[in-house]
Amino acid sequence: MNTEEIIIPERVKIRNTATRTGNIVAWDTGEDAASVLFLHGNSSSKEIFIEQFTDPSLTGYRLLAIDLPGHGRSEERRVGKECRSRGS
Repeated sequence: MNTEEIIIPERVKIRNTATRTGNIVAWDTGEDAASVLFLHGNSSSKEIFIEQFTDPSLTGYRLLAIDLPGHGRSEERRVGKECRSRGS
């Protein structure tokens, strides 16, 4: 998908959050309402959810879509910072 062609709705804020493993970029409508989190699959980005962010039936919800590390506009995971789950 060519991200240059995407027109982001005015209500969507672009969030850049620093984490210990790199910066994460997200779209967030920020409403104080029930939240819907959109997570993309491998080799994709938050832009695949543009139809949900422009759907008028979802206006009453807080919509949040993130670019996972190394995808879209988020940074590659920093070397030496491993993701571990408990017990690993």
